[in-house]
Amino acid sequence: MDTPRDNQDRVMKLMLRCPRMVRDLLALLPTEWTAVVDAASLRELPTEFIGERGDKRIADLSGLVHVPASHPLSVPAGHRYARFDLRNPATQYPKRGNRLAALARLMFAESPLDAIQLLKEVGNWLDLRDEDEERLYRYYVNWFYAITPTLRPRDWDPERERKVEELMREVSALERNTDRWLERHRRDAFADGRQEVIAHERALLVQMAARRFGADTGRRLEARLRAVENLGRLEKVGVLIVDSETGEQLLDGIDGAVMNSS
Repeated sequence: MDTPRDNQDRVMKLMLRCPRMVRDLLALLPTEWTAVVDAASLRELPTEFIGERGDKRIADLSGLVHVPASHPLSVPAGHRYARFDLRNPATQYPKRGNRLAALARLMFAESPLDAIQLLKEVGNWLDLRDEDEERLYRYYVNWFYAITPTLRPRDWDPERERKVEELMREVSALERNTDRWLERHRRDAFADGRQEVIAHERALLVQMAARRFGADTGRRLEARLRAVENLGRLEKVGVLIVDSETGEQLLDGIDGAVMNSS
């Protein structure tokens, strides 16, 4: 079964197969690095490459890159790769026109609502009459679904091709449903926080009982409190711990009045 990360990686690789995405990536690099790059000659190559002499290179196509002697940068020995931090184009480059910068902004969006607004914005400046641009827009939408599985359609399939009209309807539906999703998210977050408080309260009561009446009473109290989800009942247990003279009196009081109260 594919994980969100699997889907995310798959969509990212599809995006980077688009020549226009790679050209926009090159546009973000220093010009002295890309001075001899002919963007018009970009073509897709397999990650496993077999050269003309039959030598096999795995994810190493450096032999295909010919750097002229007049190139302003020397070719470093040993290091074939450089890390490109996408946080930079997400924050430092123009918001419109660069496809790689748009992807970076999508990756580092602060909320699903911000990401949905970005999808609408990108749809306005991509030339969606162009087949390659339409495909790229589908990849943007699929990347969003890959990282937010709770918002994706039930029949979502990252491999299925969808026309731009369908993509636009999906983004519009996402925008309409965001408020409801955020409200549900708030309720879930509140419930998670409440459960954390209850768990902390249980642990504190068990610790208090164990210190006053011994470890055995603490263990027996823990078993009784395991199913208690009501903060009011837990507060009454705290009162009983203070008022009881013995561990048995405490446990009897819990089995009677406390566990049966609302």
